[in-house]
Amino acid sequence: MIDVELSPRARREVRKIAAYLRRESGSSALGLRFATSVSTTLSRVSEFPLTGKKVDTRQKSLFGLRAIPVNGFPNYIIYYVPSGPLVYVLRVLHGARNLPRLLGLD
Repeated sequence: MIDVELSPRARREVRKIAAYLRRESGSSALGLRFATSVSTTLSRVSEFPLTGKKVDTRQKSLFGLRAIPVNGFPNYIIYYVPSGPLVYVLRVLHGARNLPRLLGLD
């Protein structure tokens, strides 16, 4: 198992998505379930860092970028880079967003 580190932006995104789901559902349970599912998904990534789908990019700074859906929330995608003894999570985004622009791929 290797360490997983979330970027400050990814941490904010998880909190914002959880708050959105709580607000829209009218129940704190859905937001909590989302946050727990993010943790579960990242535990799997920690054990198997290459489990996510490779994302094609021409940017050298994003070499090795991978994407994996949040367990139980397939429209939300975790973007991460495995690098030696660390998995670095860059973003957690809804799949309907303009991903190339948000990830700096365009």
